[in-house]
Amino acid sequence: MSFLQPTYLWGLFAVLVPFVIHLLNKGDAKTIKVGSIRYLTEQETKQTRQIKLNELLLLFLRMFLLSLLVCAMAQPVLSTKKTKVPLTYIIEPSLLNNGKMDAVLRDAQEVPKRFFLKDFPVVDRDNIPIETPKYWQLAQELQHIESESIVVFSTGKIKGVQGMRPTISKNVRWVLMDEDATTDSLVGATAVKDGVILHTVKSEAGNTDIVQEHILKEDIIYGAKDSISVTQNGASKNIPLSLEDTLRIGITYDDEFLKEKELLAAAFKAVGKYTQSHLELKEVADSKTFNENYFDLSVWLKRSTPPKIKGKLIQYLADSLATSSINKTATKTLYYLTRRLTIERVLNERLADELAMILIDRPILEERMRMLDKRTMPEADFLPIRADLAPADSDRQQRGMANWFWIAALIVLMLERLLAKFRKQ
Repeated sequence: MSFLQPTYLWGLFAVLVPFVIHLLNKGDAKTIKVGSIRYLTEQETKQTRQIKLNELLLLFLRMFLLSLLVCAMAQPVLSTKKTKVPLTYIIEPSLLNNGKMDAVLRDAQEVPKRFFLKDFPVVDRDNIPIETPKYWQLAQELQHIESESIVVFSTGKIKGVQGMRPTISKNVRWVLMDEDATTDSLVGATAVKDGVILHTVKSEAGNTDIVQEHILKEDIIYGAKDSISVTQNGASKNIPLSLEDTLRIGITYDDEFLKEKELLAAAFKAVGKYTQSHLELKEVADSKTFNENYFDLSVWLKRSTPPKIKGKLIQYLADSLATSSINKTATKTLYYLTRRLTIERVLNERLADELAMILIDRPILEERMRMLDKRTMPEADFLPIRADLAPADSDRQQRGMANWFWIAALIVLMLERLLAKFRKQ
């Protein structure tokens, strides 16, 4: 047994207080003169022994009570050795939907298996979650799993990579597995002047794209609740229909960001052409103009802090650890431009697609795109750093015993009070 607050054990010196009081408290002596003690000797000895026994018992109970109270405040814990399993599989849920893990699971039926999600729940083939785990955040929790070795099976989707690359223990092996080759899904439609634009998400390991298909008004079959009826792969289904409005963009910049301003303007032009949306781009000279006009999207290309702006905002804020040029924040309307732009970076990171996702506010379309996004990171860029780390938890687990000491102290206190009242001491 050990104590979490051993400093309190100095309080055990308080146990001496009842002992000292016992020694000092002899009581008032009263002398009675008798003619003979012949018949009193035996009775006196018996009574004296009984009184002394009661006093010693009370003294012991009081000293024991103080000891229990001091030990309880020192927070005693009982240490026992943890039982660790030799191997544990951590599996991303989506891998169970496409049969990629069937062979692995069949050959390792005795190995414990957990979902690669928060708290690492036990795998349930009848209840498979559809969410994508936050790989790097969860990687830091792996060493809390009581297992000698851990194998993580994941797909390495870009949307699951957030924050800084973690460092994990060498007993964790990370295996990247491929999902289905491509996804081709019709997810929404937008009304334009001469018809409708269908939005189809095509996603694979390398990229995710929205393919636009124009349908003339005379070919449209309208459904219920702002939707149209579309036939795809021989089956008819209703697709939600959104209305297209003019999108206003305000941009302000310092001279050092002139190149970024030009590249973003070209990207916005491409977005308008690509989505057949009407975009209005306006250069803003000062922050006051932002407050006087409403923009669907404001771009702040200055090193200074922007004023409070209505609507969505892209602000320049350098971040060398960011995985992309534009990063989302906890605030839904705020995005950060994390590095200076070049033509190669605009093309390689598909900046126009990122701007389209921010600018065109279609919650249903965005959610479907997020779910269907199958872009993955290269293994060299994705895998956490492996190093010799001290285990997060000791090989021994501790169980708190303070409550038992408090209960014992309460019982001893009750016994002491009963005995003191019965013997009037």
